[in-house]
Amino acid sequence: MKEPPPPKRLTRAAFFRESWRAIASLFYDLLGDWLDVVEKAFPEVIRPPGAVAEGRFMELCTRCGACRQACPFFAIRPVLRPGSFDEGTPQIQPPETWCRMCADLPCVRACPTGALHLPGPRPENVASLALILPGHAPPGQTIPAPAPCPTGSSGSASPASPAAEPPPWRIGLAEVAAERCLRRAGISCTACLTACPTRFRAVALPAPDGPPVIDPERCCGCGACCAACPAVPDRAIRIAARHG
Repeated sequence: MKEPPPPKRLTRAAFFRESWRAIASLFYDLLGDWLDVVEKAFPEVIRPPGAVAEGRFMELCTRCGACRQACPFFAIRPVLRPGSFDEGTPQIQPPETWCRMCADLPCVRACPTGALHLPGPRPENVASLALILPGHAPPGQTIPAPAPCPTGSSGSASPASPAAEPPPWRIGLAEVAAERCLRRAGISCTACLTACPTRFRAVALPAPDGPPVIDPERCCGCGACCAACPAVPDRAIRIAARHG
């Protein structure tokens, strides 16, 4: 009977190479788990309009609450994570709250430190989103019906129409989780398209039974589409932050 060949012996260099490879693999696995924990503990924060770059924002914001008090829609809320570095700083929390991008931006005007700041002159022809979307008036006020979209879009066209104007301010970007969209299940839902309050038409429905498409050049991140999405328990649209 033929004897099996002796096992191949690792050289010293090969031993250390394989050992470091195993250690590195374990390290990256642990790092990934740790990052998942951090992401859940410190979710992305959507700041009010005019927020400067996040690092500078954290330096300037005194947690005074002036922007929250100035918001006529009560859309700005404090970060409630006891003991965290950003506790008490202002945020907008779609789908619970969403920003109407008021024409006079009272939250920005109220900020005493410049944490909320819009450099340069504000375009005079920009209407508040609150004045475009009916049914979302501040307490005690009535809002007229919206004017037709100046681009003539019905929502079925591609979101890349050259006639559209980009929003003057951006606080976030809507992102679609297509697998959660009710339209994929054959339900004729147009909630996000209807809710999009901007005349820039950031939401389009190019396919009869397909999910919505977001144009990042038109989306201001207000969160109206996320708030309107009826998919439960997890909505098909989330808002990612765009700071600075």
